[in-house]
Amino acid sequence: MDAQHTRRRSEAKDPRSSTTDLNVALNECMVAVNLFLNNKFQDALASLQTKRKDSMYHALTYATILEIQAMMTFDSKDILNAGNTMEEAQVICQKRVGVGLTTVMMCDHNRQLSLRHKLRTTHNRYETYKVKKSSKGIEEYLSRVLKKKTGDVLS
Repeated sequence: MDAQHTRRRSEAKDPRSSTTDLNVALNECMVAVNLFLNNKFQDALASLQTKRKDSMYHALTYATILEIQAMMTFDSKDILNAGNTMEEAQVICQKRVGVGLTTVMMCDHNRQLSLRHKLRTTHNRYETYKVKKSSKGIEEYLSRVLKKKTGDVLS
């Protein structure tokens, strides 16, 4: 038996152990959130980096911080990175899914899709605002929209 199965069996025998692990994980995530809210973005992400592949709490907190950063920057690379990271977090969460947790995960997935739609809409509105303020004006905006529409049809 590998170490992970042995650890899970020992946690099942001692419920205090899993409660302690949960408290430690939640405290570490709260520290990262506090760092993020105090504009220490890189420190927040670095504090979660080591456990984000193993702990669903660390993974979700890490992905949420990236999603918020993406909303603030309107950068398409940040938005894609945040979305991919959220999908990775969902995979990690799926490993620990119990009967009641499946519904929660579906709600989280729907919320993620809604957030992506809002990000795209906000980004498009921002782009519209930028173009209207630019010297090239509406012609540039229309050509971009047409390129996006034809690109979507071809994809």
